[in-house]
Amino acid sequence: MKIFILLLGLLYGIQGFCISWATVTSKKAIIFSDIYMTSKIGFIRGGKKIRISDTPRNEGRVFPFVYKNKVVYIAREDIQTSKELLELSSAVERVKKDKIFSNLVGVGFNSEFQSIESKESYLNTNTEKLNFIGFGLSGHVLKMSKSYSYRGVLNYQKASSLKEDYKLLNFDFFYHKQVHANMRSKFDFYSGLLLSPLFTYKYADDFSKNGLGYGIGAGLYYLYHFSNNRSIDFDLGVRYRKLSVKLPSSVNPNKYEATLLGASVSMNYLFRYE
Repeated sequence: MKIFILLLGLLYGIQGFCISWATVTSKKAIIFSDIYMTSKIGFIRGGKKIRISDTPRNEGRVFPFVYKNKVVYIAREDIQTSKELLELSSAVERVKKDKIFSNLVGVGFNSEFQSIESKESYLNTNTEKLNFIGFGLSGHVLKMSKSYSYRGVLNYQKASSLKEDYKLLNFDFFYHKQVHANMRSKFDFYSGLLLSPLFTYKYADDFSKNGLGYGIGAGLYYLYHFSNNRSIDFDLGVRYRKLSVKLPSSVNPNKYEATLLGASVSMNYLFRYE
């Protein structure tokens, strides 16, 4: 026992007793008595675990360890350290995550509970509550090993009041910042730009005109993977849009402008593609 303790002291003492586990990866790893690998004194079969010094010798070619109460050496290429195994495991997990989620495309529905304030409506200025219901397509470019991703949404929405009808075709672009992720799901915070290249405003049977809109949005996003190629996501956010449309010349004023502000919720069924 005293000899063993002395050997441990000689082997690790100078290095601050820095040791770690390693696994023999060669079928039959040679054991050397010197750091220059000139004297072979035995071998260790593959799969065996040994405790080595964290500090390699001979310019990184060998690692010292205690074997049968002797300080011996094993070649660097014949072992894999616990740190390397952990890094390999992490890398494999990242690859699996990236393979599972990679890029996604989906279809779904959305609903926005908006407060619409009209600066200049057909009759007068007013504020009312509307529920925009719609459906659309979404595409998500992501890798689970990255802390960020991008999502694009194309959707169609419509809402109606007593005499007014609203229809929107939206292109929304979001930047995602990952908050939490595992092999099954991810949770993000996102923000982005809202574009409405087609906004249709209809007043009773008097007229129907097309205009434009733009805005910003932010919220929380949850993605869950439940099979090899299929996932589902949930989006809860806030939307702010500015809408504008030119009215017929017979109408005074002849420009309709509105501001939409409210909550948005959506759900999409997603498929993975390479």
